[in-house]
Amino acid sequence: MTEGKFVAVKFGNSDRTYDYVATGFDVAVGQKVIIPMRGREVSVEVVEIKTESELASVSILRIAQPETAPETAP
Repeated sequence: MTEGKFVAVKFGNSDRTYDYVATGFDVAVGQKVIIPMRGREVSVEVVEIKTESELASVSILRIAQPETAPETAP
C-alpha cells in the first residue's frame, strides 16, 4: 500500500472512480483537476481525497482553472 496524498476522480456521469497521485497539490472534493489520458489532457472532478492507494501510479498535472462566462456588451 502506498501512502501520500491521492484523489479519486470521476469521468463524466460514470459511477466508477480512478485514483491519481496528488502530492504537492492543494485539492478539494468537487474541484476539477487536469490529468493525462492517452496523450491528451482531460479535466475531471475530484470526488474523494485519500491518504493511501494501491492503484494510483500517475499524478494529476494541475488544478483546472475555473471557467468564466464570456463578457457581454452593455
